Amino acid sequence: MRTRSRLAVLATVAGLAASFLVASPAAAAEPFSPKCEGDRVIRCVRLDVTGAGAVAIASVTDDQSDSWNYDVTVSEVELQVWRGGYWETIRQASGDAGWQVEWDRAVTSGGGCDNVFRVSAYIYWRAVGGTSTGGRMLSEGAAVNCQ
Repeated sequence: MRTRSRLAVLATVAGLAASFLVASPAAAAEPFSPKCEGDRVIRCVRLDVTGAGAVAIASVTDDQSDSWNYDVTVSEVELQVWRGGYWETIRQASGDAGWQVEWDRAVTSGGGCDNVFRVSAYIYWRAVGGTSTGGRMLSEGAAVNCQ
């Protein structure tokens, strides 16, 4: 990979990491690490805590190297709560911006506290003008306490 491509990748990863740095409320909520996959197309899901409780965040980034270029999209992100035997979707956000050249993200509204939550997201990418690939990505379940 050329030096310019490496710098673009590093800048993209740094920008992605910065997008996950959101201050938690004064309560003792632990920050949640993102679950990320991919090399050329970096896909991430994570929980966050805001004043309205748990929110689900999904993002996808094309690394923009010289020999690989993808359009990307987050088509749906769901905040799910564990209901003692099954996961129930309680908040949704659609990635209604369509295909993006480099980066896309969707965030749900808050879904409360003092439960176990996870993120479910549908993330896709395609070579410019090509057939899309991708699918559903899940985070691990995590207890969110906002006391």
